Amino acid sequence: MEKLEQIIPRVDIGLAEAQVKLDPHEISADKPRFGLNSIREDVLKEHLAELEGLRNQKVSLAWHREPTFQAQLDRVTHSQAVGGNSVKLLVNGVASQAQREKNIKEADVIFLKTYNFHGDDVTGRRMIKLLKERLEADPKVKVFIQYDAKADTSNALGAIWRGLTKSFKLPAAFGELEKMPGCVLIPTNSDSPNLLYGKDHEKYLFTYKEGEPVKLIMGGMNVGDDWAYGGDPNQRVEDLHGAYGYRDTDSEICGPVVKTILNEYVFDAANALTEQNRLRGGVFTNREMQQLEAVLAKLQKSKAAYAPAGKATIRFVANRPEQGVAGQYIEALYLAYLERIPQGETATIVSPFFLPPDSILTAIKLATQRGVKVRLLLNPPEATESAMGMVATAAQDVYRELFRDCAKNKLEIYEYHGNPKQGVGSFHHKLAMLGLGGLYSLGSSNMDYHSLRHNTEGVVIVEDKDSSVDFAKMMQIDLDEAVVHRVTREEVEAASFFERAKQKLLRKLRYIL
Repeated sequence: MEKLEQIIPRVDIGLAEAQVKLDPHEISADKPRFGLNSIREDVLKEHLAELEGLRNQKVSLAWHREPTFQAQLDRVTHSQAVGGNSVKLLVNGVASQAQREKNIKEADVIFLKTYNFHGDDVTGRRMIKLLKERLEADPKVKVFIQYDAKADTSNALGAIWRGLTKSFKLPAAFGELEKMPGCVLIPTNSDSPNLLYGKDHEKYLFTYKEGEPVKLIMGGMNVGDDWAYGGDPNQRVEDLHGAYGYRDTDSEICGPVVKTILNEYVFDAANALTEQNRLRGGVFTNREMQQLEAVLAKLQKSKAAYAPAGKATIRFVANRPEQGVAGQYIEALYLAYLERIPQGETATIVSPFFLPPDSILTAIKLATQRGVKVRLLLNPPEATESAMGMVATAAQDVYRELFRDCAKNKLEIYEYHGNPKQGVGSFHHKLAMLGLGGLYSLGSSNMDYHSLRHNTEGVVIVEDKDSSVDFAKMMQIDLDEAVVHRVTREEVEAASFFERAKQKLLRKLRYIL
């Protein structure tokens, strides 16, 4: 049997290192920094004691590598774990935006997929400008932008009318790019009158320069000040009523798994273009798909595009909502891990929207009864965005159920209230740390009905010695009691009759919140 030291990455964070002060303006694409100034010494010692306790119990932290479990994941998620990748965490919006801009400026091919594109704010206008400059600089440059036409809810009645009448309207943000020969715009859901269900919610930025690997940035961030300003204490966001930008996290991935994720992008793009041609009688032509296929053929011939780049093993899982229950692969992924994680381990789940299906709640309860500690880090009812606040209010009723049915002292619920020192507000990232063995997840999927049952979403499960240490640091910072409130059973039970009625009503509306 392998020694534990060989099985798991050490998370022995030096206390001196943990006192490093952060200047947000020092964050760059080349040297993203962690805001370690707020992490307390006793928090670190508790985390290290927990790790050492597992070592003393001789708990194998390689449980997730068992062949039978990996075969189960292959089957229930229609995915495979792929080795040979590199991962760099982009720990906030400032770091992610810097890396995005750097990659775009160097790229010959750009594939962007986003849910929101705020073309009327500083970040949106800057992104349009960068893409235009890249296209004008070299006629061989190709840009593909896939976006959800339903994401623009500034005029909800207009969006519904466009869906009912099958009429197409290009978002104003893309008007300057529309006629540029090297740019292909691919709207999805533009024929749907339903603003609530079936969102195309994935977020990817693939960039390729000839002779180099394809670089993928993915996580929770859309294009706009709301995300790009997260991490800058000197910037407030007008769209968020003057609050700080979202607390969000992306990652930059290179290696063989990028080809798998790009295939997901192409799958969605092909479906969208085919449907739009059928509905609109040639507004979109085969030219768009031909351009896409030509670029993919070029990447396929490149020895560098998907070459091994590191030691990370990554499993990519995407939802297939059009398949109904059978296509709820991300839900199946988290159920499998919650059911398998062994006694003595800790599962930490971070989500801005937490109203999961009963299957997830049952898995959490059973995990705690098996001796697993479950930590939930969520938004409070006072969250910046009204939708986040409504879901968090409904979640109070979920808390009561979990406190009642989970094993004693095995459930911890925290609400994040933003960190002004780090220039971040409400949570927007969707993360999980599955034990102390270096396994973590990130992507676009929330822990709610929309993401797990109805939306197109994508997540990665990462096993990587180097980035998992940074991930553990980041999680401990976010759990620092200076910026979170630990919810107790007593306070949720103390809610008044009217508060409970409101919470229960909102919870019953989980299908549409």
